[in-house]
Amino acid sequence: MRYLTVAEIAEKWGISPRRVQVLCRSGRIPTALKIGHAWIIPDNVSKPLDARFKNPIEKNDKVLKNIENFSSSSSSIGAIIIAEKNFNEDHTISPFFEIGNLSLIRRIIITFQQVGVRNIVVITGYHSWEIEHHLANYGVIFLKNENYETADRFSSIKIGLQFLKDKCEKIFFTSLQIPMFMPDTLKAMIQSNSDMVIPQYQNKNEHPLLINSKAISKVFNYNGEDGMRGAIKSCTCKKEFLPIKAEGVLLSISNISCLEKNIEEVNKDFLYPYIRISIEKSSSIFDERAKLLFFLIKEFHSVQKASKQMAISKGKAWEIITNIEKQLNVVMIQRKQGGSRDRKTELTLEGEEFLKFFKEYEEDVKNYAIKQFKKSYELFKKKIEIKK
Repeated sequence: MRYLTVAEIAEKWGISPRRVQVLCRSGRIPTALKIGHAWIIPDNVSKPLDARFKNPIEKNDKVLKNIENFSSSSSSIGAIIIAEKNFNEDHTISPFFEIGNLSLIRRIIITFQQVGVRNIVVITGYHSWEIEHHLANYGVIFLKNENYETADRFSSIKIGLQFLKDKCEKIFFTSLQIPMFMPDTLKAMIQSNSDMVIPQYQNKNEHPLLINSKAISKVFNYNGEDGMRGAIKSCTCKKEFLPIKAEGVLLSISNISCLEKNIEEVNKDFLYPYIRISIEKSSSIFDERAKLLFFLIKEFHSVQKASKQMAISKGKAWEIITNIEKQLNVVMIQRKQGGSRDRKTELTLEGEEFLKFFKEYEEDVKNYAIKQFKKSYELFKKKIEIKK
């Protein structure tokens, strides 16, 4: 392969050498190599799209017309999972501990995803990188409590609530202590119109807790010493203690033998379709990881911060963005003039509309797939006369 200098590429593309250097430093020419203080670029590389100088092209109209064909998705539900403590300490179980060949934290996430909860935030602290790696393909958001060693659990809950309060109408909260609550329990809680829903099994209150976004400010106003329990008691909002038939809301990791005893019964209802949506040409263009990246760029106005929250490198994030823009020939990310990758970054109008399109398309497909799976599986069971 033949390589050209910055000056040669600048002449070839009709731009300044300084602009070529900016493109190299920002990662928009992924195959560029740095030798000492100089850059060299393969001679077969195409000039990247320039979000600063180019107006949206005609192909944008085609993209936007496709977006109009999809209806709005259902109301947004979020979830916060607390996993910040040192799990090597006594009386603290590891999030990677397996019950029925599935780690505690993955089981909880999958249960939420089965009922359509998409905005799942995992609060990390101790060995955050290990949890992020373990959940890299689960489409969750990582927020780290930097003071996890000295702060109480209520501070971690507040971090999650602060992030989700303007994004979701209802928010679940749970820890790793109760990993075997059932999808039907979550569905029943979601259907409630109360500001706060606490599941009850045989008159005992347990997790998960569901909070309406309207009640979050009242939770934040609590300054007592009893943490979330105290916030629940002091909250003057409309509460509902919802009777649940499934024992899962009480099955705690403090009694491993009881969990293992009930795992077979719980797993009977844990069959689910595993669906991942990807838009492709010759290769994948936009998938759930790209969706999460766009969502976080919109939230933090920074590729660096967005990539950190989803546990990928900044270079990988720019690689995803560059591929999307090149394949669709649409500018999705607006860089601040000057080209620095650390400066403020925004989604363009086309980027926001494409994110909206993908989220609604994904929601429609998954809802149909889950509904069809249940229908087809019930028919299958009848045909072969499976006995419960």
